[in-house]
Amino acid sequence: MNDKFYLLVVIGVDDPDRKEVLAVVDGYRESEVSWLEVLSQLTSQGISIAPECAIGDGLQTDANH
Repeated sequence: MNDKFYLLVVIGVDDPDRKEVLAVVDGYRESEVSWLEVLSQLTSQGISIAPECAIGDGLQTDANH
């Protein structure tokens, strides 16, 4: 397992002009456990609307280069 941390970011959009960062959580790559932590954080913030779209960049790079 790659032990480097990654940031998992959720941005909410309610129209083309209004975007808001809803969560920024450190995790291991795009693991299921890390995303469950993000969803748990959103739930604890009172967000109850299910996402209509999810995008993962899947970028795997070494941040030192």
